[in-house]
Amino acid sequence: MANTDKITTKNAQELLVMLSNNSQKNNHKSSKSERTKLIIIESAIKCFVMTGARNTTYEIIAKEAKVSRPLIMKYFPVKDELFYECSQYVVMHLQKYVNDRIIKNITKKDICEIYIKSHLEWAKTQNEFPIFFLMFSLKSTSDKQIRKLYTKILDLGKERIMFFLKLQKPNKKTNQLEQQASSIKTIISGAMLLICTEKQTKKSFDFIVKNSAQLYKNLN
Repeated sequence: MANTDKITTKNAQELLVMLSNNSQKNNHKSSKSERTKLIIIESAIKCFVMTGARNTTYEIIAKEAKVSRPLIMKYFPVKDELFYECSQYVVMHLQKYVNDRIIKNITKKDICEIYIKSHLEWAKTQNEFPIFFLMFSLKSTSDKQIRKLYTKILDLGKERIMFFLKLQKPNKKTNQLEQQASSIKTIISGAMLLICTEKQTKKSFDFIVKNSAQLYKNLN
């Protein structure tokens, strides 16, 4: 890898501050009410994945969460609202996972390669969350509120990739960064879809990671 693709110590410190601040926002001490909502949300994610969004009822979620149906309705009177909250939670989980991996490897290698690989590792290891993320993306085609959130996530992801690229290649023009960031998002989306929809052995997963890294390097 060329030296211009690596992050300087100064830029690494800048990136570390940004990612650490984002992670700390999710680490505050939660109240009993927040913990109850979290149990409901995590149970709902599992139910949505196992049963399907349309077929999942409050009764099914209540049984999985070991709480009463009225309690769920107290926090989430409308099922679409619960799905939206689940979507936000899964996105935050993915972002924290990726941030932690970048912070851990911040000066070791190409930051965009870490960004790509961490998404794929999340897709392989995080049980129902990646499948729900796929459901979330599909629902964005028919639900206005979900589409607004999904578009925001895509835009933020692209901005973050452009930030990484700018740190590594400060002399690149903005339109070049935008094109490369869009290509990286496409690489990640395609690989995550493959991981989520087909059973992966260690060998097949390693092949996807290697192929995705090569596609990224071909952009440079």
